[in-house]
Amino acid sequence: MDETHREFVDQLNRVSAASEDALLAAIDGFVAHTEAHFGQEEQWMEEIAFPPRGCHRGEHEKVLETVREVRGRVAAGDAELGRKLAEALAEWFPQHALSMDAVLAMYMTQIDYKPGGDNAAVVAAASALAVNAPNCAMGGDGCDHHDNKAAADGACGPEHAA
Repeated sequence: MDETHREFVDQLNRVSAASEDALLAAIDGFVAHTEAHFGQEEQWMEEIAFPPRGCHRGEHEKVLETVREVRGRVAAGDAELGRKLAEALAEWFPQHALSMDAVLAMYMTQIDYKPGGDNAAVVAAASALAVNAPNCAMGGDGCDHHDNKAAADGACGPEHAA
């Protein structure tokens, strides 16, 4: 995960440093990397039935939707918006990595999940635990907890804190 995060920052820096002629290609590289990056995390979250995966996935979806929209506008000639996107993502990413991604990494460590390894027993145990765990779901008020304690505690991420 750390290596993928370094690559994310490198791709974002390419967008920031790109000339106007190279900006669209830099954004395309960033989109390709980010789709793979987020896809890998989402695969892990699904495999281990990570309880707050709905919130985490929702944040990924919002970022990719925004990036794709900006990409279209840059293609139409609005290079300045591409620069603003890079600035905004540079502000957003550290908080995402230090909160949502850190919790995911901690959970993976706690259940002894090793990406790419033989995780059959770990996945079975995590799935059994997840049956009764709160899960943050997108839509409605954002969380499907029986009470608001998990949301207030930040279990769904900062966007759902009470």
